[in-house]
Amino acid sequence: MPQPPPASPAPRQARPGPRVRRIQVIDSLRGFALLGILLMNMISFANPDWILFNPTVHGSFEGVEKWLWVVSHVLADQKFMTIFSPLYGAGILLFTTNLERRGTQPTGVFLRRSLWLGSCCGTATSSWSTRCPAWPYIGCAIAPRCSWP
Repeated sequence: MPQPPPASPAPRQARPGPRVRRIQVIDSLRGFALLGILLMNMISFANPDWILFNPTVHGSFEGVEKWLWVVSHVLADQKFMTIFSPLYGAGILLFTTNLERRGTQPTGVFLRRSLWLGSCCGTATSSWSTRCPAWPYIGCAIAPRCSWP
C-alpha cells in the first residue's frame, strides 16, 4: 500500500517580535527637542535666510512680526539643538551597543541608517539654509574610525 506523502510542517504564524525596551525619558526629551527645532525652522521655511540675522529684511518689523521673531529668537534659537545633540549621540551609543550585543557589526548598519537619515533631512528641507544639521554626515565620517563599545 502506498504511503501518503509526509505532511508539511504547519506554517508559522506571524507574531509580534520581542517588545523592545525603550527609555521613555530619552524619547520624551528627543520629541520635545525635535518640536523645538521645528519651531526654530518655521521662520526659515517662510522667509529669506537673512531674516535669522536681520529681522528687518522684509521691511516691516513691527507688531506681531516683531513679537514672534523676538520670542522665537530668545526662547528657541539654538537651544533645542543643544538638547537634541547629546540625545542624538546617546541614541547612536544605544543603537550600536544593541547591535553589538546581538552579534552584528554596527559600522555598516550605522552608515546606512545615517545616510538614509541625511538624505531624508536634506529632501525634507530642500537646502542647508534651513539649518538642517549635519549630524548624519558627521556620523558617517567618524564611524569608520570608531571602535564600537
